[in-house]
Amino acid sequence: MVLCERVLRDRPFFSLTTFIMETSHTEAGAGMEEVIINICAELAESPCAVVMADLEAACAVNERPNMPTSDRKYPNWSLVLPCSLDQLEAADLPDKLAQILNRRHAEHIGVSPEPC
Repeated sequence: MVLCERVLRDRPFFSLTTFIMETSHTEAGAGMEEVIINICAELAESPCAVVMADLEAACAVNERPNMPTSDRKYPNWSLVLPCSLDQLEAADLPDKLAQILNRRHAEHIGVSPEPC
């Protein structure tokens, strides 16, 4: 997130939320899933060799599992996903994110974006 760090350093009163909304071309008041889909679409346009969506994004989780801390007050790496794997497999958001990222991959290697 070098771009994010540079923007926040150059504009100290610029919030991360504002940065995410502007970068993902998301209107104020949009739902979390729309923000996640738009961010994933923006990431898919990047020249990075590896771009992926994590399980927290696929579940639209607001909490992050790895928050830096040294006093053990935050439960690092121990947050439970809000749904079972069966529910995740049946949900629409993970499929939408996979379609976005599969299109990206297909464009780079010249194959169909449909899963096998």
